[in-house]
Parts: sequence; structure tokens; C-alpha cells
Amino acid sequence: MNHVINIIGICGSVGIAIAFIPQTYKTITSDDNHSVSFSMIFLTFLSSICMTIYSIYYYILPMIITNISVLINTFIIMVAFIYKKNNSTQ
Repeated sequence: MNHVINIIGICGSVGIAIAFIPQTYKTITSDDNHSVSFSMIFLTFLSSICMTIYSIYYYILPMIITNISVLINTFIIMVAFIYKKNNSTQ
């Protein structure tokens, strides 16, 4: 039974990791940043840092997969958001 629960956890982690990819892609390719809440992305980024540290400390593989993926995606979104905002004001 424990093996099944681990597989379910990893499947959920991969699902969450994949769920961020469309928003990341849209943020990079679109010139419109109005649909992205920087506050939400920044809070998600900080939360994923905390959860990554926690999951690595306790070696919880599904959480490691999820939070590193979320961390990378939110970082990309934040950089694209800031870059586009700075370039649109010039």
C-alpha cells in the first residue's frame, strides 16, 4: 500500500509541475502582463523556497519535485514580468 501512495504522490507532483508550464510560456511569449499578478507570483516563489528547504530536509521526493519545479517556473515568470515592465516604460 505504501508503494501505491508514493506513486500517487509522485503523479500529483508531476501534475503540479506541468500545470505551471502554460503560464510560464504565456508570460514569456505574450506582451501583456496584465493577466499576471506579481504579488501572487512573488508569494508563490517565497513559499516554494520554504517548501523546497523543508522537503529536502525531510527528503520527501514528491514535494521536492513539485517545489523545485514551481520555484523554477515562478522565477522565470518573475524575471519575464520585471523585464517586460521595465522595457514597456522606456
